Amino acid sequence: VYSFFHSTSLLRFPVFAAMFSSGMTESQNNEVNITDLEPAAVKLMLQYIYSGSITQDTGSMEDLLQAADKYGLVALKQACELTLTRALSMSNCLDYLILSDLYSAEQLQKACLKFTVKHLSKVMATVSWKSKLSSHPTIMALILQETAKDNEKKAGPSSSKKRRKELTSFSSLFSSESNTE
Repeated sequence: VYSFFHSTSLLRFPVFAAMFSSGMTESQNNEVNITDLEPAAVKLMLQYIYSGSITQDTGSMEDLLQAADKYGLVALKQACELTLTRALSMSNCLDYLILSDLYSAEQLQKACLKFTVKHLSKVMATVSWKSKLSSHPTIMALILQETAKDNEKKAGPSSSKKRRKELTSFSSLFSSESNTE
């Protein structure tokens, strides 16, 4: 349990402002108790709230991203995404991709997708890729979609025209079937 007291600094952020201006427990006690976040992440979040900056400790960034998302700290969330993006590697790209999906971290997700597609053969050569993604079909679909886009870019404009023609003829099969029924 991590507790901290009401401060005017907290009121700059909509989630905290709502806590202290409504009939919630926080407004009655002038105190916030956080039980679902790691203490290191809460400490960094408070550091950001009171000073406007954080130390670049990538070890706590994943938990800090969760805190920033939960409490609507947009600039902090963006800073976490940037820090995690800069730390992308073969060993963490899928973990960060899953994290980006959990906390709607769009910039991190774009970077992870680009990295994963660029290194797809190596990612798929790892032992854990299937187990990590098996419970995340949406992420697998995103990787597939990004791979297709990447392949189209590499193939050039003539390939896109050919693909459009294939899709149009495929589509016409269904429209002619519905007209005959």
